[in-house]
Amino acid sequence: MRFIFIIILFTVSVFPKGFPEEYRAVLDYSYNMEFVRSDSLIASLDTAKFARAYPLYFSLKNRFWMFLGNNTNELNNRFMDEAYKLYDVFENEADNYEDDYFYQFVIADAHFMKAVILTLKNEMVGSFWELRVAVNKFERTLELNPNCGEAKASLGMISYSLGLLPSLYRFAMSIAGIGADKKQGFADLREAFKQTSFGKCEAGYNLAMVYKDYVAEYDSAAMVLNEIKDMFPDNILFAYQLGVVKLKAKQIAKAEVIFSEIIDNGNPDKFIHTCAFTFYDLANVYFYSGKWSKASVAYNKFLETTRSIDFMGDAVFKDAVCQFALGDKIKYMERLSLAGIGNEDVGADKYAMVKSDDLISNGFTDEYMSLVALKNRYHSGSGSVPQYDLTRITNTEIKNGMLALSAAIKLDGKYLADAEKLARSVEVNDYGFEKWIVPLKYIVLTMCEIHKKNMENAEGYLNRAENFLNNEYDSDLQAKINYIKRNYLNLVID
Repeated sequence: MRFIFIIILFTVSVFPKGFPEEYRAVLDYSYNMEFVRSDSLIASLDTAKFARAYPLYFSLKNRFWMFLGNNTNELNNRFMDEAYKLYDVFENEADNYEDDYFYQFVIADAHFMKAVILTLKNEMVGSFWELRVAVNKFERTLELNPNCGEAKASLGMISYSLGLLPSLYRFAMSIAGIGADKKQGFADLREAFKQTSFGKCEAGYNLAMVYKDYVAEYDSAAMVLNEIKDMFPDNILFAYQLGVVKLKAKQIAKAEVIFSEIIDNGNPDKFIHTCAFTFYDLANVYFYSGKWSKASVAYNKFLETTRSIDFMGDAVFKDAVCQFALGDKIKYMERLSLAGIGNEDVGADKYAMVKSDDLISNGFTDEYMSLVALKNRYHSGSGSVPQYDLTRITNTEIKNGMLALSAAIKLDGKYLADAEKLARSVEVNDYGFEKWIVPLKYIVLTMCEIHKKNMENAEGYLNRAENFLNNEYDSDLQAKINYIKRNYLNLVID
């Protein structure tokens, strides 16, 4: 028995430390969504050369990416089964790898992946405990290898993501020793992306999401996504997020090409969840372009295939608008009555819930349709404002909305004097269901003052926009405010 024990110790001690290069191709296949080839390569490698946890970890990584693309209970259960097997191995051998930075990273990343999935399943308590272990082990990784960009990037993403939570949750995290700071997390992600070696694409994907959602720097997000997409051209998540970036940047023709390619390449059968949202965003492209029939088909395809309630209300509501525009009043009322099925924590769904009730009670007017059309021009980046006789519009909420949108469109077109005049005409006390009117007015005025070099005035207007958003949150407008702070006013971003 003593002889066997000595052999085991010797065997462990000669395993190479650090990232096992034999698994690099496994990761490459995984990141390119070639999971069958990745799994086959894992099975073919000589497991006696490595820690027992490694093949299980890389297999778990495949299950993680498959779940993100499909979000099915079957894949969730398969991931959890493999995670528990991996955790059992950690229990038996982890003490032998206390000084191996990559093994510590493997432990951390396994718990981090599980935390992500539990969060997506809204199991927040379980996610919290997984994050505690992940943070501890990522920090241990950096003690052993301060240059491990993958660990830095993961800690940065955790800090950023937790910074999005309400203050009470952030306080609880701080007691547990887990940082929750959006600004610091963003800075850590940017720095870590430059230092990554084996996990560059994951760090890049997360960094691009922060560029998009936190500071509205769509060019930077697209640059990072294009870099990792060139490395792994078949990764549907990278392609989809690039399409979303183009849509938010008002480059809807480019967004349409990307979304259409995802659908046309047969991905809906392999990545159901991601393709469902591809249909949703493609529908938005059509909606913004006034292609009502195509938009309706795409919204319904999203509703048929989605695995989440997020944006379902928005899709139904916009389909109702499509039916109204197409002249089908029966379908319009049917869809409008169902617009409350979404997630009230999602801004677009919340709007669909309250606005659909308003339209059912008060009717869908030509004035509201004019507001929808102008919203679409704003989102599509058309650069032109139709001639409206605003004196004939009786609904002051709609009138204010059209003034604010016209100002924003003029600003996009660099017609600063027109933009400022229109923005100053917006009455801030009459916005009704259109909560975006007030912050959009002040954002336009901020940019006009910046172009006139009146930075103090600009900061004042931006503060008004942000103060309003403290009560009526809009993630896209908050990201725009952060963009202005970061790129024009050199102000601290919360």
